[in-house]
Amino acid sequence: MEWHFKEAVDELEKGRPSPLSGFEKEGGAVWRRGEDRGGFIPSSYDPSENPRTEYWILELQNKAFGKSGATKVTMAPGWTATWFLYSENNEFFSDNTVNAIRAEAQIKRELVYDESLEITLSGGDYFSLDVDEEHRGIFRFRLVKDGVEVNIEDPENPNNEIFIAMKDASFTPSEPGPGPGPAPGPGPGPGPNDCAPGFVFDPSTQTCVPEQNGGGGGGGEDDGGSPILGFLLLGLVAFGLWWLFSKPDSVKTDSSTFTKSPPDVGGLGDA
Repeated sequence: MEWHFKEAVDELEKGRPSPLSGFEKEGGAVWRRGEDRGGFIPSSYDPSENPRTEYWILELQNKAFGKSGATKVTMAPGWTATWFLYSENNEFFSDNTVNAIRAEAQIKRELVYDESLEITLSGGDYFSLDVDEEHRGIFRFRLVKDGVEVNIEDPENPNNEIFIAMKDASFTPSEPGPGPGPAPGPGPGPGPNDCAPGFVFDPSTQTCVPEQNGGGGGGGEDDGGSPILGFLLLGLVAFGLWWLFSKPDSVKTDSSTFTKSPPDVGGLGDA
């Protein structure tokens, strides 16, 4: 489907995908239906295939009473379109552009005094025109392509009618960016000043180990444990073995059965 200028503006204002990312018009700026200045309307354009049924261009009027027209147009990222600017001011574009050849812009004489400029713009490029320099925020003539101003440093205002049209709009999806990088590796191990109290840094293992000789609040213990505690444990084991095998007979259990002898009553039978 062939795009035209008003169609792009309508889609932008509805929040739909559009070749434009910005559009302003002020004063005597009016849409003209089906008007072809300089043969710009593409011959392939078929109104029956376009939902707007007509090809529209924007006219910036030069008004004696009231404010004349002004507009600013900015291309959306990923989009490219050919723009046609038609001026009824004699040699307006010839006198007010620079680097036109490098920008691949074509300037043509139209009729006797009119002149047109045709240029292809892409995402981020923009132009502004204010016929009588009456509207705040819209410069009298500025044309920027690839970040470079095609207009001269101090251009004139158009001071006459301007007609603007668009064709051959196309969208190119941006290439995907690089994927995420590799996951970060483990952080560095502890350093000499990173160990907790009671521990020191061992360069051979790159770790913190208990401090030797009871330093750092280690309670007087080294890697081998307390020698006093070892002697105590050994003494307890020895005492237990001695007590088990050498306790006196008086504390041993005797399983024999004893019968108590009757008392001696000698001499009672001689009575």
